[in-house]
Amino acid sequence: MNGFIQPGDVVEFTAPGGGVVAGTGKLIGKLLVIPMVTVGAGVRFNGLIAGVVSHAKTNAQAWAEGDRIYWDAGNSRFDNVATVGPFAGIAVAAAANPTATGIVRLNQGAPLVDAGVAGVAGGYKIARGQAVTATPSDTIATGLATVVAAVANLEDNPVIGCDRAQGVIGDQAGAPVAGSILVKTFKPTAAGDATPIAATTFGKKVNWIAIGT
Repeated sequence: MNGFIQPGDVVEFTAPGGGVVAGTGKLIGKLLVIPMVTVGAGVRFNGLIAGVVSHAKTNAQAWAEGDRIYWDAGNSRFDNVATVGPFAGIAVAAAANPTATGIVRLNQGAPLVDAGVAGVAGGYKIARGQAVTATPSDTIATGLATVVAAVANLEDNPVIGCDRAQGVIGDQAGAPVAGSILVKTFKPTAAGDATPIAATTFGKKVNWIAIGT
């Protein structure tokens, strides 16, 4: 194949400051690498970036098969809580609490995206559905633990009493409750005045999407 260099499961890297330890994960830029040897900073080494590995995990956690697993760089271990760091792979075996190690299928060597970056990355999930309006501001339970972005769009044809919709995150610790969004609908103030005010016609279908954890 033109341009082919080598298979991609094991790749050669340069050890960052502090060096690397065989079998202990290390972020090289935004890529999680499992070193195959122990070397000092600046030395070239082979590292695994795809496949299934047994590695240190947060001891006081129970994992189920299929759990999304994240990389805790500060403690050099895997964790099932999205807020500790970037998405790293999937648990392929259950792990009891307590258990010092877990078995993880690495994220195919794809670059890891920092947790907290806006968008569907680093463990973010998408919830979606269709609501039927009952008030100018309807609370929708998304099924997510915490919502970081929301959009809503009027599915039904616009009418004078309801011509647009908006998805609002709200205060996830207050209103709406964590994991919920507000679907708000509006209408024009009057003929010749397009300033939006709260809708007065309800029973309208609204499609919504929420992104969160």
